[in-house]
Amino acid sequence: MTDPDNDFTIDQPLRHLLNEPIRRTADELGRIILIDGVPEEVVIIIDYEQVVVGEFSLQWDGPHTPTIDPIIVGTLEWQGIANESLLDSLRPLIKKARADRRARFRKCKYCGEQFGPEHMLCDSDDEEYDVCHGCAERHLGVVF
Repeated sequence: MTDPDNDFTIDQPLRHLLNEPIRRTADELGRIILIDGVPEEVVIIIDYEQVVVGEFSLQWDGPHTPTIDPIIVGTLEWQGIANESLLDSLRPLIKKARADRRARFRKCKYCGEQFGPEHMLCDSDDEEYDVCHGCAERHLGVVF
């Protein structure tokens, strides 16, 4: 059952560590999911026992079916820990997730914009493929 209004006490204080805009959803298990930034950088998954910090990542289950599949950086148990102590422990995990995500961004050779690997034609290290999906359609005739 999804309930995006589910209230975990760590949700609001945690938002101060994230970049705007913050998208808040819930999954089928009722866990709160916070995704920060545009483009997305950090994913936080909160349940009744723990906070999971991950680098934003997508998996394409089809040409128009992306699924959020974060790369986990760390997990902390949060029940019974003072918010300030927990936030102090989460700061370096969020910083690492953000840095790791930004390190994966690549510049499109046509438009010059920076994109995450899930929005590039190929996430190979070959510069020939450093083309965003939009430019791949416009310049290379690729159909997604």
